[in-house]
Amino acid sequence: MRALLQHRKSVFVLSLVLLMALLAIVRYVVHIDGETRLANEREMVDAQLDELRNRFEYEINTTLNLTMGGLIYVTYNPDISQQQFARLAEKIHERAPYIRNFGLARDNVISHIYPYEGNEAALGFDYMATSEQRAAVLKAIRARQTVIAGPVDLVQGGKGFISRVPIFLGQDASSYWGMSSIVVMVDDLLQKVGLQEFTEELNIALRGSDARGLDGDVFYGDSTLYEASNSVMSTIHLPNGSWVIAAEPRLGWQADNQRHYQILFFGTVLAMLITTLVYFLLMNNIKLKEKEQKVIEAGEHKSRFFTQMTHELRTPLTAIHGAIRLLENSALPADKAIALIKNAERNSQRLIWLINDILDMKKLESGRLEYNMSCYEIRTIMQDALDEVEHYADQFMVKLEYRDEVGTPVMINADRMRIQQVMINLLTNAIKNSPQASKVIIELERCESGIRVSVVDQGSGIDNSRIATIFNEFGQSDDANQASHKIVASTGLGLSISKQLVEGHNGRIGCYNREQAGAVFYFELPMAEGVCDLAEERAVG
Repeated sequence: MRALLQHRKSVFVLSLVLLMALLAIVRYVVHIDGETRLANEREMVDAQLDELRNRFEYEINTTLNLTMGGLIYVTYNPDISQQQFARLAEKIHERAPYIRNFGLARDNVISHIYPYEGNEAALGFDYMATSEQRAAVLKAIRARQTVIAGPVDLVQGGKGFISRVPIFLGQDASSYWGMSSIVVMVDDLLQKVGLQEFTEELNIALRGSDARGLDGDVFYGDSTLYEASNSVMSTIHLPNGSWVIAAEPRLGWQADNQRHYQILFFGTVLAMLITTLVYFLLMNNIKLKEKEQKVIEAGEHKSRFFTQMTHELRTPLTAIHGAIRLLENSALPADKAIALIKNAERNSQRLIWLINDILDMKKLESGRLEYNMSCYEIRTIMQDALDEVEHYADQFMVKLEYRDEVGTPVMINADRMRIQQVMINLLTNAIKNSPQASKVIIELERCESGIRVSVVDQGSGIDNSRIATIFNEFGQSDDANQASHKIVASTGLGLSISKQLVEGHNGRIGCYNREQAGAVFYFELPMAEGVCDLAEERAVG
């Protein structure tokens, strides 16, 4: 009898342990389910913050870019009149009406203001007279770049951000002319970016007075959002600093309690099914985590690309815009006007290269790129490519040297424009990675697969860890130690496009470092079968 009772007790204990284990598993499933729902909700909040951040950065960077033309004008016309300044400022104000006023402070004393009406009180204001203004001005002068301060109480009333850009007439510190300032009304900027649209669903706060990121004060919304563990945050990148957005759903992070109770009930009653349920939920959770990781990686990839593209497109656009403003608003000598036009032309060509790279990559990705194949003597294609980049090489004081190791005619069956595009991509890549007063060598030689074209530079070479991936999309080298430190327009797609074009011609492309210095990029193509009529080839070309 005692043995029977002992067995019953053991069975009860084992049953109780099993029940507790099953209940623990069910509660874990409930926890995982809640975390999954929270992750999805956070993903939606993060997407909304990403959109809001993009709006802020677009408005701020676009407005600052518009002012660069005016600043260039001031450097050429340091004795600018109030009337001339008003004409420049008026054009900028048409694009950005949330700007309260524009000012020039010669020797740090406000000497020009737009609009004049309503801002007369600011004229004659000495930035160095107050500690708050003095610190921001000295920071901008030391950094020699844009500094955003605020929000601050304005002399004219209200609160605003102040963007200050120091103006130097030369390279040394003694050429300091004064300060350019833009006052942006806080409420008007928030309205322009459509903050109200987002606050209908989210509690939002903005932090980073004086562009100090998390070290700055909260200037909009509930400061406790930065202390909450579940808040989603995103950084607004400014020219010299940042703001940080924090947000959470207006109704809080919601949990589906009814669903939790259902899982607990059916998990307790259907113990055998719980094991299967846990398995599928955990597998689903793993897949969800993988999906989230892919989304994060894709978002980071996209963010890097658009950040790079924003910078690369902005550089030539700013130069073109500045040249147009100078030509439009001043009577320049003929030689300076021609120089400005040539500069604008060069930057326009860079924009064309950028856009063509993007369009070609989209065609290659979608399989819509067609090849117009015909028979050509490869030297004619190489010569066209050399002619195309000769002026580009002259800009950076790099010589082009052609070496022919073959001598006899070399016929290939190819799309002339696309092979020329490959040559131009490799040549421009070599030129921009070569130091001044060096040379880029173009070699033509035979190889096992047919004919090889090599482009040899005298730069710092390629990091060995990147050789295997340099022809991947966005795989362009970004080595900060390049000898030339040139600034050129580039999407980072050129090498990837070249690889796909060469492989589309049944060829191969590669690169390696030279022992003495520099890198070699080459591609190989099969020679055309049979004999091609050179005269016909020239006519087609």
